[in-house]
Amino acid sequence: IPKILITGPFSSGKTSFVKALSTHSISVERRISEQEQHTEKTSTTVALDYGHIDRDGITADIFGTPGQARFDPILPQLSGSSMGVLLIVDSTKPETFRRGLAMLGQTRKMGLPFIVVANKQDKPGALRPEQVAEEMGLGKDVPVLPCTALSGEGAGEAFKTLVDIVLAKKKTGNKKTEK
Repeated sequence: IPKILITGPFSSGKTSFVKALSTHSISVERRISEQEQHTEKTSTTVALDYGHIDRDGITADIFGTPGQARFDPILPQLSGSSMGVLLIVDSTKPETFRRGLAMLGQTRKMGLPFIVVANKQDKPGALRPEQVAEEMGLGKDVPVLPCTALSGEGAGEAFKTLVDIVLAKKKTGNKKTEK
């Protein structure tokens, strides 16, 4: 069963995304501290979000990471056995995009395929996916897909897009090694 890593800045919607995508999921959360109460969140992930997906003939385990910098040491360990990464960003908070890119940088060292999920598309002021790509300085070859994780809208499409990229990379990689 392949493993997919879901990461992104604090309060970007990773837990909601895992829950929306999964046939069953588990989150290890705690109540928000006073320092973090500037958000509408009441709890935050302190270990991992775990979900299992069985969709369109693809079975995978998905692991969501906490977004706070103090948990960054787990990113390389989790990405080491992952097939790909879904970077979740809050499209209403471009000031967090740099943090998302830093987190992604820790996983890209492993050469993992990735896509960016522009979450919270239902919120006022949400940047469109192409605006998110521009703000983040992403190339045209990086898919940025819209999503509203709370309702699940766009979560399945994001997963399918990443799986297609992973399978295409695997197929291309196998051809190269056969020559």
